[in-house]
Amino acid sequence: MQRVVTPLSLWLAGRQSAPPAKVAESNPQVESPVETGRPITVGFVPWKLPRAGVEPGMEPDLIEALARGGKLWFAIRYHSPGSFRFGSSQMSFVSIAPRLGTPEEFTPPTNLGPADGRFEISEDSLFASLQNGIARYRFKERVWETIPAPLERGARIAWLNERLYLATKNSLLALDPKSAAVHIIAASRRRPAENDLDLAWSEDTQWSEDTQIWPRSDGKLGVLAGQQLFIVDPIKATPEHWAKLSGRGYIVNPLISMDGAAFLLRGTDFHRHRLVAFWNDSSEMDCMLDHLFKQDKRPPGAENVFKPSRWDWQQRYLLECSCVLNERDALWILNARKPWRGGWGRFEEPVVFKDQRHATLFCFRSQIRESQAVPIRFERMANRSTRLSPVGVSPLLSGQTGGFTILSGYQPRKAWW
Repeated sequence: MQRVVTPLSLWLAGRQSAPPAKVAESNPQVESPVETGRPITVGFVPWKLPRAGVEPGMEPDLIEALARGGKLWFAIRYHSPGSFRFGSSQMSFVSIAPRLGTPEEFTPPTNLGPADGRFEISEDSLFASLQNGIARYRFKERVWETIPAPLERGARIAWLNERLYLATKNSLLALDPKSAAVHIIAASRRRPAENDLDLAWSEDTQWSEDTQIWPRSDGKLGVLAGQQLFIVDPIKATPEHWAKLSGRGYIVNPLISMDGAAFLLRGTDFHRHRLVAFWNDSSEMDCMLDHLFKQDKRPPGAENVFKPSRWDWQQRYLLECSCVLNERDALWILNARKPWRGGWGRFEEPVVFKDQRHATLFCFRSQIRESQAVPIRFERMANRSTRLSPVGVSPLLSGQTGGFTILSGYQPRKAWW
C-alpha cells in the first residue's frame, strides 16, 4: 500500500462465507483458542484517480465518504505537497463500484466557489456544500450549476423525499432544488423558540460529530443535536423529539445507519466504553456492548441508567479501535490485531495470536449473547507497518454494496485503513 497517494477500497467477501467459529476469552500475550481454520484473505481493489481538471502535482486526501446505490462515493481534497490544511487546494468527488475499481471523478469548476467536502447523492444529481450555496452536478446533462441558499459557512447535507436538508451554522433548512424555496425547520436564533429543536441547536456544533442529519429507512429525517435525537416528517416539516442520550460520558463517535443511531460512549472516568443505539421504532436506549477495561470505583448507582448489555464483548479486545456496522438485529465489528492508540500514537497488541491475522471480524446475532468471529488477513500487508484504527472523519464499514467495504487511506494524525 502506498503512503498517501490514492485511497483504496477493500472488499470483504467474508459476510457470506461459511459460519464463523465462536470466540473465547483471551489473556494478554496468550493465543486465544477462538477460531478454527485459517484466516480469510481479503483483497485490496486499487483504483487510480482520473484527476480530471486537477492541477498537476496536487496530492489527494480523503475528506468524506458515502455508500449510495451500490457505489462508494468520496470527497477528495487535492492540496499542495506537504500542505493538508494550508496553501492552495481543490475539491473533487469520486464514485466507484467496489468490485471493479474503476472510478468516475466530478470536479466542480473554480468559478462556483470553494466546496467544503460535505456532499449528498440523489438519483440524478450530486449535491455539494459551498460557502454560500449548493453546487449541483446533473449526471445525465453532465453540467454543474449552483442553487442559492443561506448557508454562510456551508452545511451538512441529506437527501430525502425530493428535498435537500441542510444543517447550517444556526439552522436546519429544507431546500427544494427545483424552485430554490427554503423552509426553516429549526433555528438557534429564533425567539421565541417554536420547537425543542430550536433550543437544542447550537452554533458551536455545526462541524462537530454532535450534529448529524440522515435519511431513515422509515422515510423520515433523523437529527442529532448535541445529545438529543429528533425526527422530521418530510410532509409535516416539523421536528418531533425522538430520544435523549442519558448517563454521564462522552460521545466518541456516532455511528449512523438507516435503521437507527448508535454511539460509542466513553465514561467520564475513562474506565469503560459502551456501544448504545436508538432504533427507528423505539425511543429506548439499547445497550449493545459494554467494555470495562479498568475497575470502576465509583459509588453504585452512578450509571444505573444503563441496562445490561445485549451481547457479551470479549474484554481483552479494544472496542474503541473498531469499525462498526450496526443493524437492528445484528452487529458486525472489525477489530484490529494491533490498534494504534494514545496521544502520540503507539501500537498495542492486547491479544496475541499464533496465526497471521491482521484483524478479527466479530458477528453478534439476535437472541445469542456470544459472538462469532472470523480471522481476517489483508493481502499485500505482510511486510508493512499498517495502522489499523478507524479513520477519524468517516470510518466506513458498509453493508450497502453487497458485502463489507472498508476504506483505506491516510489522514494526518489519524490512521491507516
